[in-house]
Amino acid sequence: MDRWSRLSWTLLALLLAMSAAPADSGVQFAQARSASRPGEPTGTIPALRATVTGLRFFESPQRPTKKHYDNIFFYNAARYIYWELILSHPALGRQTSFAVEDIWHGPGGDIVHRGAHVFALEGDWTDSFVFAGARKVGTITVDNPVASIPDPACLERNADRRRRNEPEVSCPAVGHGSVDLERWGRGVYQVDILVDKQTVATGWFAMWEKDEIYGEVEEKARDRASPAGGIAAINAKVASLRFFETGVDVPPQRDRRYGTRFPLMTTHNIGWELNLSHAVTRQWLPLPIEALLYVTDGQGQRVMQRRVMQSAVPAGWPNTSHVDLFAWDDDYYYQRAGNGRSPGKWLPGSYRVDLYVQNRKIASGAFEVAR
Repeated sequence: MDRWSRLSWTLLALLLAMSAAPADSGVQFAQARSASRPGEPTGTIPALRATVTGLRFFESPQRPTKKHYDNIFFYNAARYIYWELILSHPALGRQTSFAVEDIWHGPGGDIVHRGAHVFALEGDWTDSFVFAGARKVGTITVDNPVASIPDPACLERNADRRRRNEPEVSCPAVGHGSVDLERWGRGVYQVDILVDKQTVATGWFAMWEKDEIYGEVEEKARDRASPAGGIAAINAKVASLRFFETGVDVPPQRDRRYGTRFPLMTTHNIGWELNLSHAVTRQWLPLPIEALLYVTDGQGQRVMQRRVMQSAVPAGWPNTSHVDLFAWDDDYYYQRAGNGRSPGKWLPGSYRVDLYVQNRKIASGAFEVAR
């Protein structure tokens, strides 16, 4: 298997109820089973009457400022990785606390971190999220007794530049000796979320090099295949892919105004809504959806943004809906598309959105932003 097949194998372990495959074979898929097995995520927290609708990951400093959701991060620039558990539940009537344990497995499968947390939900909340993170970097000491060692502070600033997809600068020498570099181990990490000693959700993220991540985007940009129109492994068909204008917070479905043409001067964010038609799966299934936004204008066609929305199909829910949005208030998503500097706003032109589930295009839709 190549590195992307290995990543897909891990990420699909629950989504596709995968059977074991020989190391030299391609990914082997099996249909979703009629019931979950002991130890698999339940997707529910009975004490809260809550359903898990997603387990997302984002990279941030120790004190999170913005949440850059993704499932692939730069191994030599990532700081803290946070998980975020998304819950849907009835109003509890009073503030209710619950304890969460998170267990992190490194690329080799060994447990590399355990965390224990207590969260509180307010009595009038019906949709909630809680999050916590860890920094599991290793230290590499670079010894260079002959040549001068680059200034470590400059190296750290270059790491910030890599995160912003800006050119790095040449670092001045600070003398001979050694320097410590901190970086995550490359590979796939698994995070299990437990409540009351029961696994309620499992998710994955990967640490790769910058060129590997951008190479994946470029490969998809060359993809001219027609959308599959569904996810065969869970017997789901794409019922619709619709677009709507939104602010920072996505409105409930009843308040969305769907369209394919949006005014340039007043449009802030554009959301997409993927509706899947499927029977009850009888098991909680993670559903990471990668969205690529293309624009066609006077400069031709090019990728504008890449976003990953880590949703889920709860065990008892048929015909699920999955929603995310494209915005310009954060350049991170533009940079992750590998295109350099962000325009910071919508440009007039025709746009296309391709949605992927584990590197397979499942849906495509179009809209226009006009003057």
